[in-house]
Amino acid sequence: VNTALFRTDTKDLIIYQRSADLIYRPVNISRAYKQGLEFLLKLNWTSYMSLDLNYIYQHTKNKETGNELAYSPEHSAKLTGKWELPAKTRIETIVKYVSNQYSSPDTARKEKIDAHCVVNVKIIQPMIIESFPIEIFVHVHNLFDTNFESHAGYPDDGFKFLSGMSINF
Repeated sequence: VNTALFRTDTKDLIIYQRSADLIYRPVNISRAYKQGLEFLLKLNWTSYMSLDLNYIYQHTKNKETGNELAYSPEHSAKLTGKWELPAKTRIETIVKYVSNQYSSPDTARKEKIDAHCVVNVKIIQPMIIESFPIEIFVHVHNLFDTNFESHAGYPDDGFKFLSGMSINF
């Protein structure tokens, strides 16, 4: 179990504000802060099965306006289950949750991005070919094709499948 308290005070923070033409442009905030708590729990049930839980609570503020900072969710969490099969095949299931958050520095307008939860799966098969360690992998992002936005007005990818091979020389 690991826990951490954090606080970051920032001068001249650059954020992006959406204009009437729907284009995001950089804007300076003279003073802002983020503070909160991070919690990490790792459980190793067996030598081939583990579970990681990471949770972050944060409070943010634009000191000029007193508003919360945009794109800074109050709560976020990630749960990762890891399994290793007899042939050294690794399977990871990752569940990510992000609470709703303001999408505009002008939080008085109450524009928020909805909370969302996404499930990703990875399957990794390590091998050695002619003394080179390689990994063949399959990654499935957004397994249940959840509709969500990380940036207001721009839907994130739905179900996405990626496969490949990495080689270490």
